[in-house]
Amino acid sequence: AMGGGVLLTGSNAKFDKVRISGNRSAYGGGIGLQGDSNLTVNDSEIADNFAFERGGGLATGNFFATTSPALIRFGTGVRMSGNMAELGGGIAIGAGTELEIAPNPLVQGGTLLAIEGNEANGNGGGLWVASAVGTIPAGILNATGLGVRINVAGKTGGGLYSLGRAVVRDREFAFNHADNDGGG
Repeated sequence: AMGGGVLLTGSNAKFDKVRISGNRSAYGGGIGLQGDSNLTVNDSEIADNFAFERGGGLATGNFFATTSPALIRFGTGVRMSGNMAELGGGIAIGAGTELEIAPNPLVQGGTLLAIEGNEANGNGGGLWVASAVGTIPAGILNATGLGVRINVAGKTGGGLYSLGRAVVRDREFAFNHADNDGGG
């Protein structure tokens, strides 16, 4: 199952002053994005969710041989915290998906999407990007304006663990921890 709190499948949604918390799922404990989905978030929190497999706070998924885009636009006061999963405590980008995370151009002021205090038992305390699976291409992260702080991985990549492609601009990685390699 995907999307314990919210599941978007090829759709658009806007969240303003919303708290998504206490949800459970195999993939995307808080939010699941499938297909070409767009999410705009302002003054909201995705917290204390749990995924048995991937993406405690949010997971993207696509099961086809072509890459499916997903977009998250964030405004002020958006926080992803206290989420847990085996892989990608905060966010997991699955094979066959490209997730773009960027500030909402309609919101004034410099903002960061705060990805803080998440935990993965395996890899990617804050973020995890999947490798290719058979004919399904590797996951892609294209992000601007992330504050990735105080996340923990039981194995590798306290802040970010990528087997796919990750491009991150205007970001802060601070105080992340991994038991094996790549604390930042």
